[in-house]
Amino acid sequence: MKTVFSSQSEVAHRWANQVQEHARSGPMSFTGVYAYSYNTAIGRLHTVNGHTVAVMSDIYYSSTTCKHGVQFARALSHITTLWVKCGIDNVEEALLEYQDRFLDNLICNATSSLNPDFNHALSNLKWFNNLANKLGYKHLELIVDKELIEVGKEYQRFRNKRNKALNAVKDEERRLKEEALAKERQVRIDESLPLWLTGGQRDSVLNYMHPSFIRVKEDRVETTGGASVGLKEANILMDALLAGKKVKGTQINGYTVIGFDRKEGTVKIGCHSISFDQAYSVLRGVK
Repeated sequence: MKTVFSSQSEVAHRWANQVQEHARSGPMSFTGVYAYSYNTAIGRLHTVNGHTVAVMSDIYYSSTTCKHGVQFARALSHITTLWVKCGIDNVEEALLEYQDRFLDNLICNATSSLNPDFNHALSNLKWFNNLANKLGYKHLELIVDKELIEVGKEYQRFRNKRNKALNAVKDEERRLKEEALAKERQVRIDESLPLWLTGGQRDSVLNYMHPSFIRVKEDRVETTGGASVGLKEANILMDALLAGKKVKGTQINGYTVIGFDRKEGTVKIGCHSISFDQAYSVLRGVK
């Protein structure tokens, strides 16, 4: 049986599914239920009460070992996985670490004045209790005082209402800021566009124009968005549009024609939406 692989993902999946006793890919390997990075065991598969549980080390060793951990974890999508710092050999200790973590999280969410999610914290407790019962550790089940739950839920409703009001203020501030910025851009566009149309340098603010305008420079057609195509090819496309031909999917100097939006009056080529009326005026003025 093959035991050396070029793919780390292949090794990880063979470990997670226990299809063979050992395999490796460089410094990443497994032997039996243990997953290794170099010589460090970073994961172990347990069979508890008829269920498979993976316990993975949540300790930072090195960036390479972290990458190995990610590879093993991707192969565990179908298996309940616990990430712990207490060690990978004892499922009950791993559950106790989760118990402490979820309790701390519940208390934090019940008292925090920031943006907590008490309901999510309760969901974590429910998940933990279901897992503990399934694995035969009912004595680890977390029983939270009902009064604390009601207080936490009420506080959550209060904070949600307060945060909604705060977010509304922030949204309005953001809208006004964006509106002011748009006005500033429009002033710059109004100043830069006439200069560019008569042969001047392109100001990057013209990227914000919608739709884009074009100009002819020698044998090229340039857009305010910075694109450039041949004058001959541009006129061929204009002739096709005027003749009512289907142009979607055709190429113009490497750009794909997306289509002609008659309602908007734009021709979309690649990521550029170009004003048809302005393009017609420019092209037919120089043809």
